[in-house]
Amino acid sequence: MLKKLGAVAMATAVMTACTINLKADLAYKGETPAPDKAHDPDVAAASDGSEGKNVGDAEAQATVTSSEGGDATLYVLNLSSDNICWVYADPCGEDSSDLLGEDVLPSDWYLTVDGLDQGCHDLWAFPCVDDGGLWYGRYNLPGEFTWILTDDPGVALDTGSAGGGGGGGGGDDTDVVPGDTADTADTADTADTAA
Repeated sequence: MLKKLGAVAMATAVMTACTINLKADLAYKGETPAPDKAHDPDVAAASDGSEGKNVGDAEAQATVTSSEGGDATLYVLNLSSDNICWVYADPCGEDSSDLLGEDVLPSDWYLTVDGLDQGCHDLWAFPCVDDGGLWYGRYNLPGEFTWILTDDPGVALDTGSAGGGGGGGGGDDTDVVPGDTADTADTADTADTAA
């Protein structure tokens, strides 16, 4: 019985710490002007994209509707260790508003953005810390697309079995390694022939 109470107390302490962090991030966002979207590749963190809804076991933070009026859906999956304060999906060559509004996207949660046009978009995400870091990527959005934000490009990400239809990710396990391509094994090893 004591162990069970200890585990409950520990879970409560962790939940309280997470709530305090989110409140601090919301206050920071409310007091800080939106960041400049001048792209510096040296400070951009790891990100990768995948067709379909590949969000694994992440929690759904919110669904927002873009003013573009299209039929594409973007899932912004935050697998980084930072909470995200600003997210943008700019049609290439244009500018847009922050998709989070007054909200914050916590680590291990995802944001659904409906109503985007299919085609070229510059995607931006900025953490709720003033370290100059950001995530950036240019993608040609299909009907459904998942943008994955991570800390380390060398870590394999198992986005789990959650997912919807459309594209290549619906319903199957999807291991994603940002910046990596699938290993293609030799397809025709030839036997040594004696002369």
